[in-house]
Amino acid sequence: MGKDIQTGSIRHTFNVGFDYRWFDAETIGTNSMLVDTIDVLAGIPNTAPSVTLTDGTPATTREYAYGLLFQEVITFNQYLKALLGLRYSQVSGISDNTISSTGGDVWDPLFGVIITPFKDFNLFASYTTTTSLRGAANLLLEDRQTPVGPAREKQFEAGFKSEWFDNRLRFNATWFLIRNNNLTYEALDENGNGTGYYIKAGNLTREGIELDLTGRLLENMDVVFGYSYLDAAYRDSPYYHEGSSPMNATRHTANGWLNYSVLSGGLRNLSFGVGVYYVGERPLAEYTYTVVPGHDVQPNTPPFMADPYTTVNAHVSYRYKNYHIRAFFNNIFDSTGYTAYYRGGYLNPTDPRNFAVALNYTF
Repeated sequence: MGKDIQTGSIRHTFNVGFDYRWFDAETIGTNSMLVDTIDVLAGIPNTAPSVTLTDGTPATTREYAYGLLFQEVITFNQYLKALLGLRYSQVSGISDNTISSTGGDVWDPLFGVIITPFKDFNLFASYTTTTSLRGAANLLLEDRQTPVGPAREKQFEAGFKSEWFDNRLRFNATWFLIRNNNLTYEALDENGNGTGYYIKAGNLTREGIELDLTGRLLENMDVVFGYSYLDAAYRDSPYYHEGSSPMNATRHTANGWLNYSVLSGGLRNLSFGVGVYYVGERPLAEYTYTVVPGHDVQPNTPPFMADPYTTVNAHVSYRYKNYHIRAFFNNIFDSTGYTAYYRGGYLNPTDPRNFAVALNYTF
């Protein structure tokens, strides 16, 4: 819901939002037992043991949350605009008609400013906070009585957005600083199962820049380029070494794509493009002080660093009447990299060199 108010040369735009969500669940536990063991060399017995499975008492759980958002955009003139906002959030939970978790309530502010010194060039800066109350009532493993409390994220951003050559080229740059405070994770037992209790992981700081360039260099040539730098580090953590990076956090990523289309002549409706994707080195485990329950990580051992990798892809496309045929050439140079890793479990490599063809017909 919004409303505009004009005060002299200043325009005020007010917006109010409301959200409500709930979650209902009924859990039924069933007894489990060892039914039988079979010696495959001796053969399978002709008769199977009789087993009766019994359901336990159903447990009902409800979690509900609501929020209110108040926002005002103040337009002073064509050069200056400001944004003010405030969000109220509340979370509670009920199990079998008994209050089981109270995340509490919180106010999160939002501030922003946009400066337009000249046409098609905007400077911006903003500050926002986001508070997660959903797990605030989870209990700490150390005494199994103290709630972990809410986790809060504070984000600062500044940069510019610009358009050049009659909007044929767009170039944007953003600096960001994100601080996640009071991070927690569920403690696991020696078999890797959840215990229902939580461990504090400290704080996580992420700072970096993002650059992106998009445009049409020629009437029939499009280009896309992006680059990001990320410095992510744990701070004030009882488990992670000070300044160490989260698993799979790379400092450098970049991508680029060039597409060319033939607009006239015998090859009209033919297009082709080539793209490059780069991922820098990154740790494949966390750097911990002690053993993290349920995680196969050696304490006080610097993590293995995955090598950087680059993949090159291309495509060719041709359209004739209602037919459209496309050929894709992925990872042309058969580069090997690793896109995911789970603590001590598995590595997920990039797809090897592969080709594909797609044919479409439009009615």
